[in-house]
Amino acid sequence: MEGPRWRAGRLAVIAPRGQEAYLFDAAGTLLTRRPAPTPNGTSWLDDTTLLFASMTDRIVYAWDTVADHLSEYADLREFATGTLSDMMLAPDGHLYVGAHADDALNVPKTELNRPSILMRVSPDGSVAIENEDLMWPNGVAITGGAGRVLVAETYASRITSFSRRADGSLEPGTTWHTFAPRAPEDCGPGYWGQAFAPDGLCIDAEDGLWVADASGHGITRLDAAGTVTDFIDTAPFAVFASTLGGPEGRTLYMTAATQHGRDDIPGGREPQLLAVEVEVPGPES
Repeated sequence: MEGPRWRAGRLAVIAPRGQEAYLFDAAGTLLTRRPAPTPNGTSWLDDTTLLFASMTDRIVYAWDTVADHLSEYADLREFATGTLSDMMLAPDGHLYVGAHADDALNVPKTELNRPSILMRVSPDGSVAIENEDLMWPNGVAITGGAGRVLVAETYASRITSFSRRADGSLEPGTTWHTFAPRAPEDCGPGYWGQAFAPDGLCIDAEDGLWVADASGHGITRLDAAGTVTDFIDTAPFAVFASTLGGPEGRTLYMTAATQHGRDDIPGGREPQLLAVEVEVPGPES
């Protein structure tokens, strides 16, 4: 499972390899599901329409969850040579979409450690490449007031910040937070086990940022200054993405699965939807 997004009392989640999209209520009860071509990044367009990036089609689709109808929102095949990654829609309608350097579903991770791009889809449908030097752009978040775009660079173990101009374009990026190397005793198996691998991002009402660690066993919160304030341990599972929602906006929903490289956990490869209550609510609460 990936791409959890909360809106209007419903939680959207997608399964890239399972090629499905789901809607749950606040308690985690499945409301509906539909086939979706290799969905990855998600963002709500409005209360009933979910955008998702198809990794292999390299198209952003719009799912009308009321009519259960799928339509094309943005064709990115001209710009992205690899699979599409995560994305986020700004309040003014500009959509920021990352892409991998190659086919992330079929190419070994050791061959994907190359710079790739962040694109912007304007409300009029035009597309621009905003950056070409991101090391596996992953989670995307937008701060309160839509002043900055934050992007997780999984292979660089850092969060990069971009200031937004009035037209939605981005200033050159700066490093906002770099995660410290993992201590030897904390290193896990697999290619990503040696370092913090920032994956999905989730912003809260104080511009705190929850950062999933695809190579670890938990999720970390950074405050608006980039200082670590919280850590939620989810061992033996790694967290890939999160969102804040629920009745009070303080439920942190997390998509998770067994840590990369582990095969010693019975049932651990099955996707997990975890939830925990936190102090600071989401920005829309």
